[in-house]
Amino acid sequence: MKKSYKAFLICMLFAGSIFAQITNTVTFNVDMTNLIAGGFNPAVDSIRIQGLVWDTFGVSLDASSSTILLPSTADPNIYSTTIILNCGTAVVGDSLRWKLFIWPSDKIQNGSWEGGFDGYDGRPYFVRENGAIVNLDPVVSNFAYIVTGLGPQNTWHIMADLTDIIGTGEGYFDPTVDVLSVDGFSWDGVGFIVSGSKKLLQNPLLPGVIFETTLVVELDTSKVIGDSLRWKFVASPSDRWSNSGYENGVGRYTVFQPEGSTVEIGAFKPDLVPNFKLQKESKILFQIDMNHNATSRFDSSAIPLGEIECMTIRGSHAVLGSWSGHWIQADTINPGVPALNDSGRDGDKVAGDNIWSKIVTFPAGAVGGQTSYKYGVYYPSCETICTDPGYYMDGFGSTGGDLTAPILERDVVYEIMDIWPNHNGLSSVRQIGDQLPTKFELSQNYPNPFNPSTVIKYAINKQANVNLSIYNVLGQKVIELVNSFQNAGTYEVNFNASSLSSGIYIYSLSNGSNLISKKMLLLK
Repeated sequence: MKKSYKAFLICMLFAGSIFAQITNTVTFNVDMTNLIAGGFNPAVDSIRIQGLVWDTFGVSLDASSSTILLPSTADPNIYSTTIILNCGTAVVGDSLRWKLFIWPSDKIQNGSWEGGFDGYDGRPYFVRENGAIVNLDPVVSNFAYIVTGLGPQNTWHIMADLTDIIGTGEGYFDPTVDVLSVDGFSWDGVGFIVSGSKKLLQNPLLPGVIFETTLVVELDTSKVIGDSLRWKFVASPSDRWSNSGYENGVGRYTVFQPEGSTVEIGAFKPDLVPNFKLQKESKILFQIDMNHNATSRFDSSAIPLGEIECMTIRGSHAVLGSWSGHWIQADTINPGVPALNDSGRDGDKVAGDNIWSKIVTFPAGAVGGQTSYKYGVYYPSCETICTDPGYYMDGFGSTGGDLTAPILERDVVYEIMDIWPNHNGLSSVRQIGDQLPTKFELSQNYPNPFNPSTVIKYAINKQANVNLSIYNVLGQKVIELVNSFQNAGTYEVNFNASSLSSGIYIYSLSNGSNLISKKMLLLK
């Protein structure tokens, strides 16, 4: 089965110019017996088909199609929907990837998204002949409902300060059209929401523009007091916000307190960026430095720099591919995801220095604001290392959060320099911001406490040999995050501590003549 997915994907490179587009009418069926018994309530819950358009075939759904599954007339336990597929360049036998999605996700173990099957990130629909009318056999989802009332509970009062983004119309959080919510809590299997609304409402009695909600959360019985639940703020409608309305990065962490505790959280300023339409093009020079012990995310083996054949960047923005498709070289076929180079062209400053680069143009009329992104690398031996066939180039995945870039109207090319992670501990290092720092400075990591990833930000006001290292409470160095010559600027390190045990750690920044140290707390 796995081999067929890859073989069919290769076929699509040639099919588009030879065959006319295929149309299939497909009825998807889901056996909901177990979900209904677990607590699925069609009055407030919804289940839908997501995907089919994710891969590189250019598939589209007919406007008359609905992805929402509804009870069939013959059997109320079978939910169905009929979708007309315009199959793009796909040919008979190609597989279109899809998943089931449940909303809201509060009571679902591991969240709204259905997992994959047998190494395939989703379910396959195999394209039939043109005009085929297909009624698929019912599938049983791999969702499971959470059983509440078994573990300790906290009452969490969460507040958000929207002072910086509230306003009217495009480019603002407009209370007449936008909604602020929280999501998560169950993502890592640590806990979940028992009661309360995820939607935040404005409190007119508090200073500033404060939105708030109160939730009762429960700790999973396999966890202990002091573990952290991960969550994020999210704004909707999603098309008005960067990153589909979610805060960027891995999320926020809140430590679970003893049974019966009431916890005040915030008021935080959400990391939410409103979209707007670019009036003129925006150019960004993406650069990825491979010179700092770059390793594979699959087994932490060293990437052979001399064998790299292809480097890509992709992300949430349409110009970067909108995350669609697999992470393979075929994805770069026109008008595919951008391919970087190390040959001194298209923005690359020095050929052969292992810094791969490309100037990406976001045209006038495109969405501006912010995009999340990451890099992928292909070299021959990565096919034997990758544990997920078809995703050989997904080298930045599972590193503690995507990177982000501001898409703003500028008269000059905006430059970003990222460092490929060492997956034994370092997630990423990048220079951020346009302002020249006025002093040498080390910020408190965020979040803190954290599990397992956190962000460390620092600023250097002149060129220096910079060292940023992590020490345990005995003063022993456990990992070196940065040890290189850097230009003046503000930098951000996304640190993954999954290989470390819980406890207090010291992180220290040196520029050769000054040393700053701060404490961080890892809670697992």
